Amino acid sequence: QICDYLYISRSIRVHPEPVVAVSGSLQSLYFIASALINPGDAVVLENPTFPNVHSIFKSFRAQIHAVVPDEEGMNPGQSLQLDKIKPKLIHVTPSDHYPLGIKMSLQRRLDILKQASSCQSLIIENDYEHEIANYKQSMPTLFSLDKEQRTIYLGTFNRLLYPSIRLGFMLLPPHLVPVMKAFEEHSYRFVSPSLQMVMGQFIERNYLYQHFKNLCEAAEERATLFRDLFTEGNRHLYLMQTEFNSLHFVAPFIQIGTAKKEEELIRELAIREISAFPLSNCFIGEPKQFGLILGYSTVRPSALRQKMILLKDVLTNLDA
Repeated sequence: QICDYLYISRSIRVHPEPVVAVSGSLQSLYFIASALINPGDAVVLENPTFPNVHSIFKSFRAQIHAVVPDEEGMNPGQSLQLDKIKPKLIHVTPSDHYPLGIKMSLQRRLDILKQASSCQSLIIENDYEHEIANYKQSMPTLFSLDKEQRTIYLGTFNRLLYPSIRLGFMLLPPHLVPVMKAFEEHSYRFVSPSLQMVMGQFIERNYLYQHFKNLCEAAEERATLFRDLFTEGNRHLYLMQTEFNSLHFVAPFIQIGTAKKEEELIRELAIREISAFPLSNCFIGEPKQFGLILGYSTVRPSALRQKMILLKDVLTNLDA
């Protein structure tokens, strides 16, 4: 069922053998780091990126090289001397960069494959929110463009269905299948077979595709409402995204923010039952950008209007 899903949604042709079921992207990254990383190995990451991605490779004592993406996505060849660094791994989120929402261009994807080939590096393609980012215009995956079998593809159902499902998958190059299967067999992170069966039926009966269609339609409507309400008279934060391409918005401070100001704002919002995440936590090293990461897609329009009133009250009180 996953192979069918990958072919229909991403035009990836693959047989079941290299597909490994996992509890999510975090477990995939742990397996990959356990199998491949020795202390001191170079790993290239986007900056900013998922805090857990950075922490996993840091915990394996990898040498982290952070690359700030431009409007076409990450380009490690421009900012790093890859021929000298010889990174073992390059981690990218080409469909929808987290947290900035940048969609990597086709040319940049081809450039990264060429750079990885030159340095004999492996690529981790963390296909974050592919269904959302490719809702209106599809883009080929690095895995499907890769002619040298050096891309590890990560997918998850947790974010697009429900976080506690804890179900995702890895798509592996042939030479990594045996070692990853061994990690899977000996992992304490158990992936429920009954849950896998239910998900298989969910895919087989076309419920998953219908869910994604409904999700995108509802999320686009709520994104427009969120953006309109947020920008009315807001003098403290601005939205980086200008259109619907992700299930969250990034809102940095208009003036120079601080960790204290960011922490205070998140604490005051939590009191009012509004969840926000610190933008600064996604940055590797200095300088950091301060602000909020705000989800909206699970909030009904009527509740969204109420929450935005509370958000504006909190921002107004920052002036006091």
